[in-house]
Amino acid sequence: MGRRKGPWLLSGSLVGSSVVFFCVLMLLDPAAPKSSPAPRPQRDPNVIEPPREVVHEVQYDKVLETSLSWLARHQFDDGSWSASAYMQMCPGRYCLGAGREEHSLFVTALAVLAFLETAAAAEDRAAGLRLRRREALERAQTERSTAVERVRALKLELQQAKRRGEELDARKQSLSSAEQDLRYAESALAVAQEEAQAVGRLTGWDLLQRDRGSSQDFRAATRRGLQWLHSQMDPSGRVGSREGRFMYGHALATLAFARAYAVLWDPLYKLHAKAALEFLVNARAPGAGWDYQPRGRDSNVCLTVWAMAAVAAARDIGLETNPGLDRELAQWLDELTDPRNYRTGYRRRGERGWGLDEYDEHDMNTAAALCIRMAIRQSTAHPAAQGAARRLAVDLPFLSPDGASVDYLYWHLGTRALAAHQGRNGNLWKDWQPRLTRGLLRAQRSHRDGCYEGSWEPSDRWGCEGGRVYATAINAVTLALVRRLAPADSDESFAAGD
Repeated sequence: MGRRKGPWLLSGSLVGSSVVFFCVLMLLDPAAPKSSPAPRPQRDPNVIEPPREVVHEVQYDKVLETSLSWLARHQFDDGSWSASAYMQMCPGRYCLGAGREEHSLFVTALAVLAFLETAAAAEDRAAGLRLRRREALERAQTERSTAVERVRALKLELQQAKRRGEELDARKQSLSSAEQDLRYAESALAVAQEEAQAVGRLTGWDLLQRDRGSSQDFRAATRRGLQWLHSQMDPSGRVGSREGRFMYGHALATLAFARAYAVLWDPLYKLHAKAALEFLVNARAPGAGWDYQPRGRDSNVCLTVWAMAAVAAARDIGLETNPGLDRELAQWLDELTDPRNYRTGYRRRGERGWGLDEYDEHDMNTAAALCIRMAIRQSTAHPAAQGAARRLAVDLPFLSPDGASVDYLYWHLGTRALAAHQGRNGNLWKDWQPRLTRGLLRAQRSHRDGCYEGSWEPSDRWGCEGGRVYATAINAVTLALVRRLAPADSDESFAAGD
């Protein structure tokens, strides 16, 4: 269970374990830095949001399972997902929302992660169920032992009363009642033993299949995706071609291999992760982060956050990296971060990065920087970490009527960052999580939409690149993280703003 937790999502690794994706995919030369006012929440003034306290319970395991079902339906036979041609797998009318084919490696790795992280969340459920059944069995055993001792004591008293010639009716009645209690206790113990045995070997994958009631084999889909990713690896450990910004796909594939070993416990995936990790670590620019090409001179936080997610996940499964890496990345982040407001630049201090003008701007670079700080195990009390968390707290997830506020990648990075920095009991997390959940659940396509069911529209600022597969996969990974941070007694539901 320790390895399944995947600290890349839940701790310093978390953000090592949640991730910047399509900032990733096509970061054009950023515009000149602008002076920015104090950050404010981006909200439509005509929309009134209900208070956080107004909540309802959502069957969010079903939300995750329907998203995986959509991904499984649109996986190619070779195990890959196509960013642009996935609709060839639609049984009827096409699901529109194609991205660019050059990003198919990225979306395949991200889709694999969606399955793995949802399975890890389901494994947490299975572990909780096994624990409760064991506790119920122990209670039943204790109650039976108590009943046996009471019957034994009453029989002894009855024998002694006979020898003394005392009245026996009341004692016989007490013994009869105790023997009946013993029969009930033995029946309850038999039921508890049967239930404990039934869940003794239950896994997260079993829960996913049982809850979905589907013939789809999510574990097989995951393994096919991993096999395809490995087929793209060359002898040097590089995944994908050297063309374009291939380091994004390589970083994400490395993360998928490491998480696959943690979730599936197949040593083959650890070997794949080790080979990919070696290439990844050697590709880092000395004294800085990662660039689009190995050892490039223009490191950026959007690629580095994915690379560090892979490094942290690799550490979780026992793979070693350069011990000086964390220190060098911390120094590099400090160079990119304005000490006055703790805003982090994309490649240098004050630089915004790329984005479509029709969408609202979010502080994604700072969210990525906080993810990296948590991945390198920097203290949560560090001024830059606290300052970054406060910046995210004033730009909470929000689904505006015109859709301009939607940024699935920012929502994902912010979720990872605050989960690692705050934990589920942190005040900033308690502000962030209900609004995130509300936005994602409202945007997911429902059963009324036919083949679209379970997917998300690629209508955020990066959707034109990754398409519907990207949007569905990254939101599933985000919700899987939220699911893992839900209270231990929340088996079937979680709070989402009404």
